[in-house]
Amino acid sequence: MKMKDKQNNQPVSEPELPEWYKNRHRPLRKFWFRFKGENWVTWAIMLLCGLGFILSYLAMTSGNLLSIATVFSALGWRGGPTSNWWGLLLNQFVQVSVMQLIFNLVFIYFVGQWLEPVQGHFRFLMTFLFAGVGGQLIAGYLSRFGLPVGMSTGSTTAVFGLLMVVVVEAFILKTGVNEATGRYASLLVIINLLLSFVLSGNYGVLSELCGLASGFIAAYLWPPLRARSAANLRTTILGSLVGVVLIGIAFIAG
Repeated sequence: MKMKDKQNNQPVSEPELPEWYKNRHRPLRKFWFRFKGENWVTWAIMLLCGLGFILSYLAMTSGNLLSIATVFSALGWRGGPTSNWWGLLLNQFVQVSVMQLIFNLVFIYFVGQWLEPVQGHFRFLMTFLFAGVGGQLIAGYLSRFGLPVGMSTGSTTAVFGLLMVVVVEAFILKTGVNEATGRYASLLVIINLLLSFVLSGNYGVLSELCGLASGFIAAYLWPPLRARSAANLRTTILGSLVGVVLIGIAFIAG
């Protein structure tokens, strides 16, 4: 690269950089530029789930799988997760068993590879939170009518909501996700519902169906991004406002 001498207005050669400087590795810089271009929200959610598992493990006083009320009470939320809004949000990251942690991490990773690139980082985060919080509020509300359903611990409800978003985008909206991915997500939903019925009975299945219902709504609140479209910001803001209002109404009514 050449520069100009300000006094003589003549091109002057830029000093040659040392070879060691050109070939320096700078691993942190390379990691950052690689990481920020990928699905970093997915990785952040997985990290928070791991931290939630550690907190849950420390909060347990015995080796048995404790109820959600006991775990939240040990963490200092005496009224349980539904007594305050931050309890509902933090509940999405509390994992109370190794199997639940592994299940959720695997599914969040794969669904994140499908959804975050087409939804965008913020929309994907809002979809995850809405699917989890909304599904658990629906489950808690239905339990008042005597149905064998209740709030589940961790991000399992959100995972089922994300799978429903994939199905809706593949077969109904027909944007962002191809039909092959949609069929794969549908198969995963069916298999996991069957496993939940075998392991947890109606309680587990109905809780996850509530996650599917909230995921169906989230798919319309935060649809896939349009390439370089001004409508992206408008739909993101509108969807977020509607989502917050719906969660607020459900929280107050519950």
